Amino acid sequence: MILGGTAGWAESKMCLNASTVTSDCITQSSWQRTIQGMSTGLLAGAGAAFGAAWNVRHEN
Repeated sequence: MILGGTAGWAESKMCLNASTVTSDCITQSSWQRTIQGMSTGLLAGAGAAFGAAWNVRHEN
């Protein structure tokens, strides 16, 4: 979750510092990108935990 949030924040900063700023950079704030990255990280972590639990349960 932290990694996803950091990646989203860094992406928004790089987007605004680019030589050509796209409309996506202007319409979405850095906080929105950070929250979006954090939610992606949360879903990925939950999926990994579910997969690990499923694997452990079916090994026994």
